[in-house]
Amino acid sequence: MKYFFCSILIIFSISSAMSQLAFYPSVGVNYSKTFASSESNERLAGYYGGVHAQAGLSDNWMINIEGQFSQKGYDNRDDDNQMGVEAAKYNYVDLLAGLEYKFFSIIGFGLGTNIALKTSEKQYYSDVWHANSISEINPMDLGYYSAVSLYFSKFRFHIHFNNSLIPIDEIFVTDNNGSVTETLKFKNANIQLGIGYKIF
Repeated sequence: MKYFFCSILIIFSISSAMSQLAFYPSVGVNYSKTFASSESNERLAGYYGGVHAQAGLSDNWMINIEGQFSQKGYDNRDDDNQMGVEAAKYNYVDLLAGLEYKFFSIIGFGLGTNIALKTSEKQYYSDVWHANSISEINPMDLGYYSAVSLYFSKFRFHIHFNNSLIPIDEIFVTDNNGSVTETLKFKNANIQLGIGYKIF
């Protein structure tokens, strides 16, 4: 009998979540950079596009899942002392998953994780963007995010703060004798501003 009631509870929970399921196609901008413990590049303005899915666990708690095409990287072209590669663009397919707590149906605070697979990359040097045929960075990025969302009618506005958990690149700093004095482990850091529209 207890299995019967457990099954009923599971079915009820799934049905309740499905009844609160919503989809928001969304677009926006990324302000991203790469950073290490003692080094930080300047931010690159990129873009993203994706679909945000939201399922209600209760009146306040939501499950968020989002797929994105997202452009990240860095841009040091305004640095007069920059030598060699001045900027880089990394295109990713991102999957984000997390929880959101919604207040008064208009504002939500979220936390979650993301996994990103790099689809292409470009580097800027000699005043030209060059597509890299050989990858210079880790093809996968694993990270976490925090978010604030605002809801108005069918519109959803959000700001994400996203950081890598694992390095995407390593640079070895050497002395005059060629001995490694420091290893810079660079990670992605991204601020994302977006707008979505609820289609159903």
